[in-house]
Amino acid sequence: MPKQQLEIARTAISLLKPGGVFVYSTCSLEPEENEQLIGRLVNEFAGMRPAGEESCLPFRDHFDGGFAARLIDTG
Repeated sequence: MPKQQLEIARTAISLLKPGGVFVYSTCSLEPEENEQLIGRLVNEFAGMRPAGEESCLPFRDHFDGGFAARLIDTG
């Protein structure tokens, strides 16, 4: 669902004030829904800066997989 996720993220980011924090989280392991989507957002929104990301993997962490990233609006 990367297309829908991108649209939701774009809308949320457009509402941030300078210095605002955007947290993106999924229960997906798919790169196009996670790391690649964050890369697209950072490229599209010049003021957004990555401030950390974390992935959980079922075989490594012994629970469902997921992804979370934090972006800060420096604009």
